[in-house]
Amino acid sequence: MTGTADENKAVVQGSAAFYGTWSVNDKDLTVSTRIDGSTFPNWDGQDQKRTVSVSGDEMKLCVPGAQIGGTACAVWKRVK
Repeated sequence: MTGTADENKAVVQGSAAFYGTWSVNDKDLTVSTRIDGSTFPNWDGQDQKRTVSVSGDEMKLCVPGAQIGGTACAVWKRVK
């Protein structure tokens, strides 16, 4: 609540959030998400598919052809 305008701008430009329902396809190793709401309003109502891979305590979700160009990945690590 005390960030400067530049600090707040940097946080928003470097993040994305969304919510909705999702399902896993074990055969093609993808997660499909129905986006009900997002910090990117043009995503609202979209269905998006991400590839998923798991290695040890790490899960990687990737979006090929991401809006930022190339492939964007989020890596989730298990907390111990």
